[in-house]
Formats: sequence, structure tokens, C-alpha cells
Amino acid sequence: MASRAAPPAFLTPSPTALRNVLSILSEREHLRRTLAAEGSSGCKVRIQGRGEPANGATDDDCERWFSVSAGTSRENLAKNRYGDIIAYDRTRCLPPLRTTASSDEANYVNASLVREPDLGFDEKDVPRRWWVAAQAPIPPTVHDFLSLLLTPPSSLAHQSFSPSVPQLPLINLIVQLTPLIEGRRQKCHPYFPANVGETVRIASASGEEGEGVWVRLEEKGEREGARESLVRVGKEGDETGRKVVHLEYLGWRDHGVPEDASHLLRFIQRVHCLNASLSSPSSSTPAPILLHCSAGVGRTGTFIAISSLLPLLSYISRHPSAPLPHPPQDPSHPLGAYPAHRALLEPNSAPREQVVDYVGATIDGLRDQRTTMCQTHEQVGWVWEALREAWREGLY
Repeated sequence: MASRAAPPAFLTPSPTALRNVLSILSEREHLRRTLAAEGSSGCKVRIQGRGEPANGATDDDCERWFSVSAGTSRENLAKNRYGDIIAYDRTRCLPPLRTTASSDEANYVNASLVREPDLGFDEKDVPRRWWVAAQAPIPPTVHDFLSLLLTPPSSLAHQSFSPSVPQLPLINLIVQLTPLIEGRRQKCHPYFPANVGETVRIASASGEEGEGVWVRLEEKGEREGARESLVRVGKEGDETGRKVVHLEYLGWRDHGVPEDASHLLRFIQRVHCLNASLSSPSSSTPAPILLHCSAGVGRTGTFIAISSLLPLLSYISRHPSAPLPHPPQDPSHPLGAYPAHRALLEPNSAPREQVVDYVGATIDGLRDQRTTMCQTHEQVGWVWEALREAWREGLY
């Protein structure tokens, strides 16, 4: 049933307030990318005019948050589909060590373990799910991409939460937001066979015996604007493997937005229902979803931003008079906290009740974990549009 109540105030920013949000988000992302580029030289960029990082953060804090040393090393640079989209060391997925690898850096894959940002709500009311946001494979990275399906996802940031955050379940669902070919350019190298019953075997980069993987297509079909495939993937020597479902969403152009918000919202519901059905009933944490477009930032970040805010709309609809909290602040953050309490205020406006900018805070929180998430101004603005449609139609 569609919602009849007026949408929450944070869903209807004025054009001036929206421009303010876009400016804040752009400035903070520019600083992240600058710090990442200069991290190897001691985080020389200073954020505030006083010559020191924000909040008293040290050079080590900057490096901890935004270092990309693994993805920019000589042996790994060619594993990035795009030279300006590198996974942060702090949140990049850590595939299992190969026997021939001297360190985990030699096992780099351009994929980030992303948690939906903390907006200040109890997780029982507004859950924070886990995602693996990845670039689409290129020929040299198909093996490592498929290896993500054979071990529980982990990152340095995730490991730092232990034991408060347990080991995550294995991935059961892949969502692909890009066609293989778009605009006569290859956006994604195929990573499973096109014909039912066919099996493809992929050796590791080292060619070491026992380190290869295989993948087989067992079923495929198309429903409601998405292709659904059942694949089985396993490590060399294990001929049983494990089942993984693959969904390819059709009709979302690169750097753009879908034509129909309702269609995407229903697809998001389908994704989470399917993932829940594939997850183990004994697990308290839903399995992370592996999500990718081409670079794994624009369409991927937009999808995660919308998806992570839908439970907030559900909470507000059930508790219309409940006070809404501010996102918590991390005093160690090199950029300082996202100004969620003032981002939607119009410049020079008279004092009025503060409206918390949950959309901007979510996008900013995702960009802290993977560069350039929700890449364009159009995609950022469309998050609000999709959420307003979700509120109107009750699709949350």
C-alpha cells in the first residue's frame, strides 16, 4: 500500500540546499582522492588552513584511512580496470594467500568490503548490512574475482572490529549492473560460461597446481528486467563446489540513472529477499552481496546508497513521531565529520529546525570505504528522487 503521509523533510531539499550538499560532498571527495594520491609521501596535504589535518588527526591517520599502496604497487597496477579507481587498503577485500605469494598485497583484487554507514539508529531498527563493491573483472582478474566467492569476505577494517563483529558468511549472490558491452566498449569480462552445462577452468596468475578455480553455468532465465543465472564455483580439486546466484539488472546506462525508479526499487526488494532465502538460517548476519558495475563506484554506489536508506524510511513510517538522531562522529576521521546537521540548510536562511541530511551522510560514509561511490551529481540527486518514489509507493 502506498504511503499517504508527507515525506520526511530530509527527502525534499530545496534546489539551494541540494547544491550545498553536492558542494560539500564534492569537496570532501576531492580531499580523499588527494590524500590517497599523496599518501605514500606522508599525507602532505593539509585540510584546514592551519597546516594540520582536521580534528588533530595525524599523518598516520590519513594514511590509515586513504592509503592505496596495494592497488598502486607495480605488480598490481594492471589489475585495476580504471587507473583512477583504486581500492583503499583499509577496506579492500583480502583474498586468501596463495602458496606462492609473499604477502597479501600480491593477492590484490579491486573490491571493497563496505558496510552501510552508521546513521545513529539502533541496528535492530535500521540494520547495517555488508556488501562487496567491486570493479567488473578484466581477463587477468577473473581468477581472483571468483576466489571472492570461496572464502568469507574480510578486510583490515573488518578485522579491526573483532571480536565485536564476527566472521561474515560466504557470498551467495552476485548483482551485476552493467552489460558486458556498452557503447561498443567492453565494460565487463565474462566470468562464467554462456551455455548451460558448460564449465570453465581458470588458472591462477602463478599457474601453480591446485590454485585454479572453475565455474559452471547450471541454469539461466530472464524475469522482470533482470537475467538470473545459477552458477557453481569451486577450487581446483573440489569438484562439488558451491552454488551462487547471479542477477544482471538490465537498462542502467554508465554514469547515468535508471529510467524507472519503481522498477529499480522492486529489484532491490527482490535482491534482498533472494539473499535472505540463500543465507543460512543459523547466521545472525545476512551474507554480503557482491555488487559490481564496470568501475564498481557509480551505479554500484548509487544502488547501495538507496538500498541502505530504505530501512530508514520503513522505521520512520512505523514511528512517525520518534526523534531522529544525528550520525555519530569519529574523532579520528582525517576530514572531520560530515556536517549532516547543516548540509540541508540554505545559506543565509533564518534559524529553523535542523533537518538531518541522511542521504548525504550515507553517500559520504560509502565514499570513506570506496572511492567515488555514487559518482556523478546526477546519481547523487537521483538517490533523493528514488527515495521519494519509495515513500510515495511504500516500496521500503
